[in-house]
Amino acid sequence: MLTPDNALQISSQFDAQLVALGNWSLEQRRVLNRWLDQISAEQKGRMAAQVIALFALDLLKNDVSIEGRVRIKRLQSAASLLERLVFTTRELEKKFYRDHINHMLKVALLARAIAIKKPFCLDESQLNTLTLASIFHDIAYPMSECGRIFNETLRALKDCYATAELFRNTLVRETKIDIESLALLVSQDTNKVRTMLRQMNHGLLGAIEFQGFLESENDLSSYSKVIRAITLHDPDFETEINPLDDPIVGLLIMADELQDWGRPTDQEVGVIPRIEDFVLKDGQIRGRFVAGNYSNFSVLKQVCSKIKSLQRLSLDSNKFEFSLIYDVQGFVRVDLCDYEYILQVLFNSIDKDLMDPSSNIDLSEASLFEKDFFGIEITVPIKKLMYELLSTGKLSEKTILRGMKITLNESQSEMIFSSKILGLISAIELSNSGEEHISARVITDLNTVKGNFYPNTKSETLELSQFLAAEIRFINYMTHEIGGSRVDFIKGFPKLEGLAEASVVEKASERLGVGDFLLKYRSLKLRSVLNCLKNHGCFLFS
Repeated sequence: MLTPDNALQISSQFDAQLVALGNWSLEQRRVLNRWLDQISAEQKGRMAAQVIALFALDLLKNDVSIEGRVRIKRLQSAASLLERLVFTTRELEKKFYRDHINHMLKVALLARAIAIKKPFCLDESQLNTLTLASIFHDIAYPMSECGRIFNETLRALKDCYATAELFRNTLVRETKIDIESLALLVSQDTNKVRTMLRQMNHGLLGAIEFQGFLESENDLSSYSKVIRAITLHDPDFETEINPLDDPIVGLLIMADELQDWGRPTDQEVGVIPRIEDFVLKDGQIRGRFVAGNYSNFSVLKQVCSKIKSLQRLSLDSNKFEFSLIYDVQGFVRVDLCDYEYILQVLFNSIDKDLMDPSSNIDLSEASLFEKDFFGIEITVPIKKLMYELLSTGKLSEKTILRGMKITLNESQSEMIFSSKILGLISAIELSNSGEEHISARVITDLNTVKGNFYPNTKSETLELSQFLAAEIRFINYMTHEIGGSRVDFIKGFPKLEGLAEASVVEKASERLGVGDFLLKYRSLKLRSVLNCLKNHGCFLFS
């Protein structure tokens, strides 16, 4: 695995290409070359903060206030330290966090390189506006993250210390923000802006911070496109953007989502060192990320995040073609028919009253245990539906998993539920080929399939995950029962300590036909599927 230092050196080669493509002034190139020459992640982050500060002061010129100059200088000194703080404390929320200081500069490089090509062809003034939006678009990320970290820390403290209540009022201060004017400036509903502000939305916070650098409120109209782009680059606003009509916002979103090379998450996790097969010419941008070799990097989470943002772009492929490809490896098929076969055989081998959730299970205790065991809570309706389907022998006819295919990546603890037939997955592409909106395509050895990805947090995926977890729960309990092995009980709910032991399965299989039972049971890959559920590594591709 590459270290962040090694990866940044490799990525600098690509960054140098973008500098050459971006129509920068001689002075700007000189400063950027100093940044490119840095050989360690720490030095590069500090240098990136200096470059951002220099560019900000140069582009804002006399429009920056005295207070703004002071705060820009302070950010220059503290940015890398604040980012390190976020890295250190991210485990409180189990948050995936990546470098944002170098990222902002890299986004500016890519955005300008695209902007001078057709159909955009931005002039110098527009390029400067785009550069300002790029170098400030994530400026409030440390603020946003630290706000969440503080809230999570305070919650943990309150669980442990009675005196933590003293923090409640002393660390909150009112700030003067003209919500109505800001909402009007970014064409958003006032109530939505208030809600996003309470949620510490980093795009909105960044726009407010940028306004604070300006000399007077009169300068807001001159920089309205910068403020709009910083705000709306965050996909939580869900505003549809036409990059040809609104190039500052559109190009920022495009460059922001493309910029994945050389972005370490911390000192232990690998990164994508460079973008492969890069093509940038009039009317087209293409790139490929080779991510399959990085065990701690989730391509599927990246795809779900990016598609949410990129689908907002209304981008006619006849005028500009976009393609972002992620190589993947290690996915295998899991046959759901085997799950249903095992369930039917096991259920018909024991006393059905043992499995009746309406009479046998203390649901309050069960829910707590399931949350820990599966990572998700199996809802009562799903438990009762499973029992009903098994009792009537209609499991294969009624389950919502019917017709679904599961593709499992054991090394990543991730799996894809798919309503479509997929071959061996080799890559995932985000593209607007032949369309006006960017969509996801799964590339396999058999075909290329277009569809939508839904992460574990979406109700569509969650219901499938809960149903699969219920099936595993029934399989575990019944396998123990028919094997003659009793487990500890928590007020009527069987405590499932891992998967069934091999000896237990063998005893059970003696009743059921050893060959067929063992073959089917081992094909379930229960431990790997459990890990996917516990790690929230489930995705629906529909």
